[in-house]
Parts: sequence; structure tokens; C-alpha cells
Amino acid sequence: MTHPDLDVRRIREAFDRDLSGYRAPNDFPERVRHGGLRRARQRRVRRVTCVGAVACAAAVALVATAPWAGGPPKSRTPPAAAPQRLPSAASLGKAMLTAFDAASGDILYSTEVDTNKGQLVDTYLDWNWPAQPVPGQQARWRERFAEQTVLFSGKPVSPVEDFTVSYLSPSQQATNVPARVTMVCYAGSKGCGMGDTEVRARTWARYGQQVPAFAVASGVGAGGMFSPATLAQGITKGQWRVLRRTRLDGQQVIVLSETSKGTISPLPFLLWVSARTGLPVKYASGSGGSTSSGIFAYLRPTRANMALFRVPIPRGYPRSDPVKG
Repeated sequence: MTHPDLDVRRIREAFDRDLSGYRAPNDFPERVRHGGLRRARQRRVRRVTCVGAVACAAAVALVATAPWAGGPPKSRTPPAAAPQRLPSAASLGKAMLTAFDAASGDILYSTEVDTNKGQLVDTYLDWNWPAQPVPGQQARWRERFAEQTVLFSGKPVSPVEDFTVSYLSPSQQATNVPARVTMVCYAGSKGCGMGDTEVRARTWARYGQQVPAFAVASGVGAGGMFSPATLAQGITKGQWRVLRRTRLDGQQVIVLSETSKGTISPLPFLLWVSARTGLPVKYASGSGGSTSSGIFAYLRPTRANMALFRVPIPRGYPRSDPVKG
């Protein structure tokens, strides 16, 4: 797994390079303040998109080769390779769904970064297992959130909260889901928690509660709008258009852009999909004042990787009882 500090640096460099030619809409800052890109909990808005590299066992061949026209060449000199045709959005989306099905039992790891006027605002590290749970399946979600305490200070972000949620994946009709939560609330925070439960700063807590179903489904895993399957379904429905082929970190990728029919805002919203695996390797949104970006990675559910769901308790932090907000 990529080190988080290296992830953040690569994300910001890639974002600046690949969105340099795009201009955000005039109302972009207002849309971010009022809507964001996804809501993690009732208490705060998460402005999150993801960028980066993917490692997965599934491989889907998407490369189309053009046949020779007019028979084989007469020259002994090998001809130049024919340009590769772009797949249709519908065929690409179907191939992505096949790849995600093969990787559904993996741990989906993502690093997410938000910036404002080029300055780092906050970061999210998320682990979801399984990557695509089915209703009623035991699942886990860990998130480590850090933010800039003084905007535009240029200082590193400071940890705010680190939690793990163990739950049964809810059905689409569910409002709440029973869960077991381990929460560490760091110094400087005004309180941590989800829903109406709060944990005091500089303490940790472990407790059971009914968690809003939208909370566990709002991230890149658990069927949220940024889950790989949800993105692929949007592509098959015509919510994205295929732009071009390019290379990213040594691999061939296909670049897509969300259209006005899409459900994720603000635009521009770009998605990079590996031409070899059929899995997303990068996506990013916004330009100018406010931007969001991140990475995807798939991890095998080995004992060592499953240990990533254990939240470390800082030395000197006492256990506390959560309170209702």
C-alpha cells in the first residue's frame, strides 16, 4: 500500500497537471459549500474525489485493434501500429462491472485530498471491506480524517478522528443499520462521532449504535456514489463520455468526462480507467479555487491487511462513554 504522504504529493501533482486546461464554473465555490461531492455523516459535508493507482487481480481486455485494409502490406517493412479505437461508454461500463465483480471481496482503499487555492485543506484515508458488500453481509469501514487547523497556513494537516465501523450491509430500503463503532477523537477537535453520538476530544470510545444507512453507504465503498460499481453503472446509462486514451504511471488508461446527465457535481469531473484491468485508476473534480482528488487501490483481505481496520489508540488517551448530541 502506498504511504499516505506519498499519496498526497502524487495526487496534488497529478491533479495540477491533468486539470490545468479546465475552468471551473463561476458558482463552483458556492456549490462546494452547499453541496460538496458527498456527505459522510449528518454533521459535515465531505468534498471528496479520488485519484491514483489500482492493484487488482481482475483483468479485462479493452484494447480494440483495427484490421488491415486492402490485404497485407507488400513492403517488408513492418507497418506502424494502427491507432486503437476508443470503446463506447456502454461497453466500457459493462467491462468495468465485470472487473468489479471479480474484485468484490477485496479491501477497497482510497486516499482523498481537498484543496482551496492550491493549499491543502483536508485528507481522508478510507478502507472498505468487502469492496462491494451485498445486503446482509458483514462489512467493515475505517476512516482517518485530518484537516488544516489554520487555512492557508501551509502547515501539515492534523488528525481529527479515526474510526472503524463494523456493520451488516443494509438494504436499499433500510434507514438505520446496527453497528459497532470504535472512535478515536484527537486533540483540537470539538467532538467526534456520527449521527447523534459524540465522543469527547482526546479520548476514545467503543460502543454500539444504530448508524444511519446513508452514512455507511456514502463513501467509495458500500454502494456509495463513488463506489466503482456505481461509477460503472453511470457510464452504462450515458452519464459519461469517452474522451481519449493516454498513459498514466506507465499504463494505458481511458479518460472519461461526466456529462450534465451525471449525478456527481461540481463539474468538470474526470475519470481515468485502466485499459488493462477495467478498474478506475484516477478521478478528480474542480479547478481554480476548490479542488478534490484521491487514489484507489485494491488489497487482498489477508490477515495483515485486515489488521488495518484496527484503530490505534494514542498513548495517554483514556476511554470515555459517548454522549448523545
